[in-house]
Amino acid sequence: MIFVLSAQPNLRFVPDEGLDFVVRKLGHMGVFGILALLVSSALANTSSFRRPWAWALALALLYAVTDQLHQGLVVGRHRSIVGGAID
Repeated sequence: MIFVLSAQPNLRFVPDEGLDFVVRKLGHMGVFGILALLVSSALANTSSFRRPWAWALALALLYAVTDQLHQGLVVGRHRSIVGGAID
């Protein structure tokens, strides 16, 4: 889902530009938070890692970086350090 939405050029959810920015950034935080929770749960239930939440956080951050790189390749999107930090 993250990859598909990141590939959409000029993605907008609401007409107001300021509100759209807030909605998109809250969406990023929510989606990457869910990703981290799912990875943490999967690691806790299927591996012997001592701190699955730390691995989940690291993997979610790694995916956020690759997501920003992907957005930089999509026409109408751009990569951003701030966007990666919000992810």
